[in-house]
Amino acid sequence: MSCFGVALTLFLFCRQFVADDAPNTDEIYDDIFKLLEEKETLEQELEKLGKLNSKGKLDESCSIGEKKLKFLSNVVEERISKAEELKIELNDAKERKHHMQHLERDCRGDDVEDIISVEDRVHFRGRYTFSVDPVERVAVDGSQVKESLKHGKPVVIKGSNLTASTIGKWSIEYLQTQLVSNEMQLYVTPNRQFKSYTLENRGNYSFDLSHVASKETFRTFLNIADILYNTANGSRVCLKELLSRCSSSDMMSALFQFKSDLQSSLLAEAGWGELEQEVLSVGMADRVIHTHYNMAENLVVQVFGHQKFVLFNPTEYANLYPFPIHHPQDRQSQVNFDGPNFDMFPQFREARGLQVIVSPGDIVYIPSYWWHYIESADQGMTVSLDFLFQPSWMEKNKGDIIDVENDVSTNQSIFSVPDDVKEIRLQRDIETLIGSTVHPSKIKKILKTTLERRFDFL
Repeated sequence: MSCFGVALTLFLFCRQFVADDAPNTDEIYDDIFKLLEEKETLEQELEKLGKLNSKGKLDESCSIGEKKLKFLSNVVEERISKAEELKIELNDAKERKHHMQHLERDCRGDDVEDIISVEDRVHFRGRYTFSVDPVERVAVDGSQVKESLKHGKPVVIKGSNLTASTIGKWSIEYLQTQLVSNEMQLYVTPNRQFKSYTLENRGNYSFDLSHVASKETFRTFLNIADILYNTANGSRVCLKELLSRCSSSDMMSALFQFKSDLQSSLLAEAGWGELEQEVLSVGMADRVIHTHYNMAENLVVQVFGHQKFVLFNPTEYANLYPFPIHHPQDRQSQVNFDGPNFDMFPQFREARGLQVIVSPGDIVYIPSYWWHYIESADQGMTVSLDFLFQPSWMEKNKGDIIDVENDVSTNQSIFSVPDDVKEIRLQRDIETLIGSTVHPSKIKKILKTTLERRFDFL
């Protein structure tokens, strides 16, 4: 049997396994909804009867009803917990199925054994409670990728030959020879979660800075990473720096060629504004970039290692519970995906995202205002480049200040913003306006007073 035949047989076997393995949560959720309806009906009956009779004692009928209500409540909680476990299993099964579909497509043109070995060795620690669908993969030379960039649809440009002769050679070993003396920004955290913070705390919020930042050489970065690997205490280190501040002449030459090829093959018809930032990111295995969104259009080039991207539409804004605008963690979710607190963030149960695992040569397009969560594989370091562009809808009038890193902008018209982000922009503008007039600690009270009971007639 040929190499392709072996791979196809393996695919068909695994596809059947995935189909049989994937649990179905529909029945358990139907059961939960029925129980909730029965619970609600019982609560209404108890309210009508009243808990006490004329002698001040609990009615026997009410006592029985309350016992049944308590029993139903316990059953509902158990069923919901089971449903969440099944959702995690379902997501894992869907991910395996997507990998095998990807394998079947790639086997038609690539070395099958190499592909199988990559899929076999790439693992991620995170297990999440929300549902995900795959991010679409497109070819760099197809019309579909240009339409996606133009209309703000996330895609993965697979195995792009754009990187092969330029930045594709930027392995850890190569960077060691190029990043010799320049000091770059390092971040060390006590766990795998990396969060970002603005320099000012305009709302005087209480918060804990979860990382230690310092300027160090690339050699020092590798030494720290080696120490943390050996101590295995859960701490992580990553490097993040503007390419303009750290690149060697050889790197700048490769970067110039890559951007030229990128412009001619992809960006000419996208209608985006200027390239605002080029960022180099190097990190340890099992590292998480906390869920956040940017105003910029973002192309992430995977140069070395493997990463998982989970993207959320701007319409998921309420389900992801962003921090207040004046908080140091503005534009980031308050939810810890590794252990979500559903009592505090109940709507997170309704979140739904897109997911993809990327390999060297892949380019991920993250549209403006799309939330993204990034996790590196549990083995090996990763190298990636972020190219941040001004969105085509962002008006840049005379005197405007555009800062992509902190997403600070002025004089932008809400009417130029795409439909899926208009409400977010409007909420941010209102919150900013109130915060510029009174202390941010009063924003919640003002918004509550403004809205409470005033629009109930609608």
